Amino acid sequence: MKLVAFLICDDIRTETGNKHSIIGVYDDIIQFEVKEGQKNVWPKQMKLGVYARIIFEENDKAKNLDSIKFRLNYNGEIINMGEGPFNSKEAFAANRMNFVFINPFFNFKGIGEMIFSIEFYDKKNNLIDAMGPEFKIKITEKNI
Repeated sequence: MKLVAFLICDDIRTETGNKHSIIGVYDDIIQFEVKEGQKNVWPKQMKLGVYARIIFEENDKAKNLDSIKFRLNYNGEIINMGEGPFNSKEAFAANRMNFVFINPFFNFKGIGEMIFSIEFYDKKNNLIDAMGPEFKIKITEKNI
């Protein structure tokens, strides 16, 4: 398995023809622009989207993958962003998987760092493989 794309954005829309429109892509910083009296006032809520593409290799078929979990380490707190069954037949037939996640009301709890991971488990809930981007997302504020 190899993570070949990972984007953090404001929104993701599925278009006709199974295309994705990815709106408001962030680099490695999410910066809140705040007025003088709003600095250090948390939480701040906004829509948060994640798009990932994973490529599968022939040896991945033997791993007996059963479920997938999407997790976030936000300043040391592990947050389960979502989980569900892994459709291995469909993913292995295509040799890839597009992962789209949208949280319309994500609460940013303060400045700091976010580290994302995608984890694959077998039927006994044993961790088989995990991956994530090779960067951290920095959360900051800027006075306007």
